[in-house]
Amino acid sequence: MVTNGKKYLLKNFTIFLLLISFGLLVGCSFPFTSIFTVKPSLPIDQDSPDSNTDNQNNLDSNADNQTSNQNNSNNDTNSDSNNQPIINEDLVSNLDKEKTKGNVKYIGFEDLDNEHLDNIDDKNSDSLDDNDNNNRDQNEGTNSDKDMNPHNDNDSESNNDIDNTDNETNETEQDENSSKHYKTEAVPAAKIIKNSPNKELKRVALTFDDGPDAYFTPQVLDILKEYDVKATFFILGIEGNKNRDVLKRIDEEGHVVANHSWNHSNFTKISKKKAIDELQRTNQLIEEVTGKPNSLFRLPYGAYNRKVLEIIAEQGFHNIHWSIDPRDWSGISSKKILNHIKENLEPGAINLLHSSGSSDSIPNTIKALPQIIEYLHGQGYELVTVPELLEDVLEVNTVEVNTKD
Repeated sequence: MVTNGKKYLLKNFTIFLLLISFGLLVGCSFPFTSIFTVKPSLPIDQDSPDSNTDNQNNLDSNADNQTSNQNNSNNDTNSDSNNQPIINEDLVSNLDKEKTKGNVKYIGFEDLDNEHLDNIDDKNSDSLDDNDNNNRDQNEGTNSDKDMNPHNDNDSESNNDIDNTDNETNETEQDENSSKHYKTEAVPAAKIIKNSPNKELKRVALTFDDGPDAYFTPQVLDILKEYDVKATFFILGIEGNKNRDVLKRIDEEGHVVANHSWNHSNFTKISKKKAIDELQRTNQLIEEVTGKPNSLFRLPYGAYNRKVLEIIAEQGFHNIHWSIDPRDWSGISSKKILNHIKENLEPGAINLLHSSGSSDSIPNTIKALPQIIEYLHGQGYELVTVPELLEDVLEVNTVEVNTKD
């Protein structure tokens, strides 16, 4: 039989259970008020109990760095683009393959696509132009800030008077120099130059390699003198040193003397030190005999790769290639030499011939030379030197002056 005391305890215990049940139901419906609810948190670094604070500091630091990174992005982009390879390695993968013609080894590099080099140079040029535009924008911003500075009317009138005087002086100087254009030599680029991009002028250049010798080169000079034609001679230092009188005659008769290395080494197979030595020794000889500086170079065999082109440009030389090669060195007939030129002739062409070499081949070059000159003249072509043909490539305007109407 249940006593009153037990009834009281049972009643209170029942009420207690009801309260607990009600509390659990409330907690499930409203988790944010429940004592059993676990709040989510960010991952905690076990080694850093204060990692939340550190993470916030890092976020703030990164935000501060974003501005400086954005400011430097253009410079970084230009720097990266300038460091990109200038030549596609696929184009030079077969550079060491030689093919033999008779007793002469000829390196078959003339078929490489130079347009790829030009396209990459254009991209580098675009990045440099973008950098120039950014600099101009910054300068314009600086000037606009200056224009916003307060000035009193008196100072403004005084400055206007000074500006007008300066303008009158500048106009006078401009009138005096209105017919002049100042040019300077362009900075050599790590690429080959095969021809002139100017196809409107009917001009071509005759070039002669591997001389001067004491026998064939004078015969070439006699023919050029007879027809009053100026050419470009890419000389070997070792030959020029032995025939200084012929080298001097080339210069005195108005031809251009250029560099073809000292002893016709394949630049893709020699060290950088050796390559520089051949360039410098030959140029020293040219300047010593002619008294004139030279920045034109032609690679022996036309053999090159990216490293070679960079060395040549670093030494201050423009690498002059060719667009027409009749292979007169191989012993083909004078008729075939002429026909090859006819078939490949176009404005801006650079013709490759030789003024020294085998007695089995160069006589045919000399025999073909008058016919070549007469044919070119008959087609309305002007025969000029390489610097004249490539004046738009080798020179740049340093000061642009508006000409008077």
